[in-house]
Amino acid sequence: MSVDIRLMRYVVAIAEEGSFQRAAARLHMAQPPLSRQIAELERELGVRLFERRPTRLTAAGTTFVDSARKILDDVDRAVARTTATAATVRLGYVVSAAYDVLPRLLAVTAAQSIRVESSEESADLAGGLRDGRFDLALSRSIPEDDDFRRLTVSREPFVAVVGRTHPLAGRSEVSVGDLRGSRLLLSDHHQPAYRDAVLRVVAGIVDDVQNSQIGGWRHTDDLLDGRTVTIVPRTLGDNPPSAGVTLSLTERPPAPDLQLVWLPPASAAATRVIDLAARHTLRR
Repeated sequence: MSVDIRLMRYVVAIAEEGSFQRAAARLHMAQPPLSRQIAELERELGVRLFERRPTRLTAAGTTFVDSARKILDDVDRAVARTTATAATVRLGYVVSAAYDVLPRLLAVTAAQSIRVESSEESADLAGGLRDGRFDLALSRSIPEDDDFRRLTVSREPFVAVVGRTHPLAGRSEVSVGDLRGSRLLLSDHHQPAYRDAVLRVVAGIVDDVQNSQIGGWRHTDDLLDGRTVTIVPRTLGDNPPSAGVTLSLTERPPAPDLQLVWLPPASAAATRVIDLAARHTLRR
C-alpha cells in the first residue's frame, strides 16, 4: 500500500513532540482530526505506531519513523532542487550586450536574489529560445515572429572601427562616404537581419566585403589592417580591440535595437527579470 507523504509528516511530528496535542499545534491543526487520521493509518497498516497515555512509539512505529524521515528528506531535497531550477533564468546574449546592458541587468537581478545564468551566443538565439536552452535572450536580430515577445532595452547608433594603420585612424568622426575604398569586415556569425542592417549603412560606398569567422570581438586585432573597417553598435565601439580605433559616423545610422526576447508563457523568475529590465536598462 502507499502512504500519503502528509501522514508521514504527521507521524514524525508526533514522535518528535511526544504528544498528539503538541504535534497538532506544530502542524497548525486541531488534535482530534490528527488522532483520527493516525488511527486510520494504523488500521490500514495493521499495526499500532504509538502507545497512548503516555504517547510513545511502538517498535513498528520506530521502524516507520526511521524510514519516513529518509523519504521526507529525499522529498524536501527534490523540492528544493526543483525550486532552485525554476528560479534560475537562463539568458543568452550577443556580445554587444556584454559591455553595458548585461552588467546592469545582472546587478539589479542579483540585488533581488534572482539567479541568472548568462551565455554569449551569436549563432542562433531564436533556436535557443525555441528548444528551451534559454528562457530569455538579448539580441539585435531575432526575426519578427508572432510567437516571440520582446522588450527594447537599448537604442544606439552604429559607429565605425578601423585599424590603427587605416588612413582615417587619426580622426574621431567621419561620414559614411569617407569609408569609400575600405574593406568591410563581417562575421559569419552575424544573423541575416543584422548583416543586412550593416550593409545598408555602407550601401553604394563599400562593396569589398570580407567574411570571417571572428572568434569574439576582442579577437579582431589581426583582421584590422590598413583597409579594413567594421560597423558596430556604439557599445562595442566604446570598447574596441587593442588594434582598433573608433570613429563616430556623422549620419548617426541607428543600429538594430537591442531587445530582450522570450517565448510566452515566461516563468515567474523570467517575468521578474523582464520587469526589472523594463525599469533599469533602456538607454538611448
